[in-house]
Amino acid sequence: MALLLRFVLLCGVADFARSLTIINPEQMIEKAKGETAYLPCKFTVSDEDQGPLDIEWLLSPADNQKPDQVIILYSGDKIYVDYYQDLKGRVHFTSNDITSGDASINVTNLQLSDIGIYQCKVKKAPGVANKKVQLTVLGKMCLLPRVVPLLPEATLAAIIHPWDPCPLLTWKGTPRLCITKSQVKTLNVLLRVQLSHLLR
Repeated sequence: MALLLRFVLLCGVADFARSLTIINPEQMIEKAKGETAYLPCKFTVSDEDQGPLDIEWLLSPADNQKPDQVIILYSGDKIYVDYYQDLKGRVHFTSNDITSGDASINVTNLQLSDIGIYQCKVKKAPGVANKKVQLTVLGKMCLLPRVVPLLPEATLAAIIHPWDPCPLLTWKGTPRLCITKSQVKTLNVLLRVQLSHLLR
């Protein structure tokens, strides 16, 4: 009888602890510099969760020397932003009604400094839950035409700097082309094919 009672109590505690749940799995998101990143955080609550709703998004920067930063907060039916200077004016909740179960955020105009692990913490006492999202921001690569000495009739693209943000439209009068890292891989394959035909 004592064992049965203990089992019932343990099951009750387990169900009680799972009352508030974030339904999004932990994931990795990859975006290019300047784009907008959608960081999901959708949650459900149960009848046991009667406390006030508090939501906190934290950023653990890629630089381990920097402490975790609060970037946006929802508490007492109010939204608090501008905690983190580097994200000032660039982070917003996506839903107009957070209490409906959507604490997702958008981070706009992504910068390389935005790389890190973002954590969504939801609390509605006694329920508490949190989920992490890893954000990677890819810089843009700059290419410019260069004449290959061995093949003067061929014009190839040369990478100038792997993380050049391409602030200028031209470089010494030559138009610049900004492409992403994945596009560079495709371009390299095409260039190798073209070179093989030219060298025949």
